[in-house]
Amino acid sequence: MLSIQTIAWMAIGLLALSHWMQVYKIWKHHEVRDLSAGTYAFLLIGYLILAFKATSDYLFGASEWFWIARQCASIIPVTIVLFQIIKYKRERWHDDSDPFCKNCKNELEPDWKYCPFCSYWAEEEELP
Repeated sequence: MLSIQTIAWMAIGLLALSHWMQVYKIWKHHEVRDLSAGTYAFLLIGYLILAFKATSDYLFGASEWFWIARQCASIIPVTIVLFQIIKYKRERWHDDSDPFCKNCKNELEPDWKYCPFCSYWAEEEELP
């Protein structure tokens, strides 16, 4: 049977891994249009507050150091994602097979029926 300590370390690893997977996805595709800088800013602020709390608790003997490690494991990739969102916010991931809006010429996703940029509605026969 797994101990609570082992399960807690596994949770830290899974949370950190999920953030690192987001860092990798953004690095690979430069695609951040579905991500909110505000959400990641709030995550970062929350993790920093929790890291401060964990550090002060540790210094006064009220908690274990592993809570500091947990916060640091999350702070680093969340900070990277926030900077990636700021850096790549104007870039779009491009596929050669993606259609373009007949009205504003912006790239569309293959299954979109109307353009989110200019609200042009494409009829079925107009889509490539």
